[in-house]
Amino acid sequence: MDAVSHKTNVSLKTFAGANAALLCLAVASHAWGQDPGADARDRAVSLCMAEAKARGAKMGATDVAMAQVEDTDEKSDGRASVRARVDVVMRQKDGTLKTVKKTFKCDTRHEVVTAFKYY
Repeated sequence: MDAVSHKTNVSLKTFAGANAALLCLAVASHAWGQDPGADARDRAVSLCMAEAKARGAKMGATDVAMAQVEDTDEKSDGRASVRARVDVVMRQKDGTLKTVKKTFKCDTRHEVVTAFKYY
């Protein structure tokens, strides 16, 4: 092996090692930066959206679609609250569909909906 190929081999190994270290650092910092309460809030949003659809059906809605989650909050005692904007599709008397923008506030405790209100 000549001196040039040896230097190239060492350079490639150094480059590969630096890339691997950088990748590990990126993955570790992403994991450290994740919100540990996000799963509980996601479950609360899912539960509240199911409740919004059920309440919408009672109002005569044909569909309820999430527009934007405005706020989620998770407490240490199993409570969570969600405030979100939704599009509620209502069938009119003439058969046409009308989309109404609504906001709901929902509270859960241990993954059970305890309060819900459209406003």
